[in-house]
Amino acid sequence: MKAQLGVDVFDMARMERAIEGRNPAYFDAIFAPGEQAEAAQHINPTIYYATRFALKEAAFKALQTHWTEEMDWKQISTRGSESEAPKVKYEGALGKVAKDIGVSHVSASISYDKGIAFAAVVLTVHEKSASETED
Repeated sequence: MKAQLGVDVFDMARMERAIEGRNPAYFDAIFAPGEQAEAAQHINPTIYYATRFALKEAAFKALQTHWTEEMDWKQISTRGSESEAPKVKYEGALGKVAKDIGVSHVSASISYDKGIAFAAVVLTVHEKSASETED
């Protein structure tokens, strides 16, 4: 068993500009409808979107893989209220990567201060034995 870490920081002013630009295609490309619904209920959508974007980046980095055309930001779903640790789920091509490397647990944390959103993701990975990786 080993741990894989991904971290990211994001400038919240950048997200504020995206929100002010009112470009739904930008948000539709990154956030699933459920995430957008959570943002709409949040006291400060800028904080929600910025921390969740940082969380998606950190979750991707924790996989230690390269982006391919089959991958999509919405394949990393994030859920959770401010009173609980965020939950991350990999789906689609990113879910396949997570399964292939043996991810058994995802731990995540988000925070923000002075206009910067921060996220960290730790994956618990059960490395496969030689007999499990043979075709």
